[in-house]
Amino acid sequence: MTSPFFRRFAPAFLLLLALIVGPLLSSATSQVSVSIHIPFGNVSGAGSSSNNLLVTRAQFAESWNASKRTANWVAWRLRASDIGSVPRSDFHVDPVISTPSPSDYTNSGYDRGHLCPSGDRTNTSTNNYAVFSMINIIPQAPDNNQGPWEKLESYTRSLAQAGRVVYIIAGGVGSKGSFNGITIPASTWKVIVALQPGKTYPAVAGATTIAVLMPNSNGIRSNGWQQYQTTVATVASRTGYNFSNYPQ
Repeated sequence: MTSPFFRRFAPAFLLLLALIVGPLLSSATSQVSVSIHIPFGNVSGAGSSSNNLLVTRAQFAESWNASKRTANWVAWRLRASDIGSVPRSDFHVDPVISTPSPSDYTNSGYDRGHLCPSGDRTNTSTNNYAVFSMINIIPQAPDNNQGPWEKLESYTRSLAQAGRVVYIIAGGVGSKGSFNGITIPASTWKVIVALQPGKTYPAVAGATTIAVLMPNSNGIRSNGWQQYQTTVATVASRTGYNFSNYPQ
């Protein structure tokens, strides 16, 4: 049986507790990833801003930039189970976000370049279709997209197929003009964290971290991705994003 004292003061005590603990819980929650694809944090602080809009899907998470008509970045988790043999989907406008249409890229001289690649989502038709949304596409020079960028994508899948859980975040930075209101990035970048075989997040000890920064230009098709390796700190400096929680 509760005492008269407790019954009298319990509501006030609970209110005080909520005022003290509530903000702490809210702050802690804000530090917890809102998506399995960004366990190391929301690097641009994406939220409700139209030019830094946080979009979370089952297949990836991203920051969408309405002014650039491309993503600032797209992040995704890759495991061996994500890789299968379903056929490639067709490019399509996003069902939720106002994106360019696939035809906006026609005769632009640029590929519809995936950030989260088709090959990383070939276990189901639904997952593959999701990454063909134009929300996941940036203008890439053919020799960038089909050269060292693609070679790094293939290497990353080999890490996953070797039993490693891999976290990838990628985007474009800078500008070399636009077409149909779509900003052409001057460079493409990617940061990859491959956990040790058999490990899952948050067991990041011994993880392999790879960072690349590539010119979004032709003439580099035959180059290896290793030629464009850099540091996470350099990617952070060029993009202005916060990679402090990433294994360096």
